[in-house]
Amino acid sequence: MGLYYAYDKPEYSGFDEDDEEEDSGEDDENENENRNNTKMTKAISWWRKAAEQEFTPAMYNLGFCYRYGRGVKKDLTEAARWWRKAADLGDENARDALDSL
Repeated sequence: MGLYYAYDKPEYSGFDEDDEEEDSGEDDENENENRNNTKMTKAISWWRKAAEQEFTPAMYNLGFCYRYGRGVKKDLTEAARWWRKAADLGDENARDALDSL
């Protein structure tokens, strides 16, 4: 299971397909990593705002980020907290994620 977006759209991780570049060296790798970290930070910020409005896909995505340490420090307690909130609001993906902890 990965990050997802509502309304049955393809998985969304905060990155655009156009951002994928051919790896041409270490400098490019570092630049891409920094750009991706910035994008993940922005995505997390928006997911937090949406989660505060009880948007369950955002809650699920925050839980995923905390579970796997994507853009934030890995924290299983925080992951479970977000997934529990989403599950309590009926999100099946969050229920499944909680079962996997």
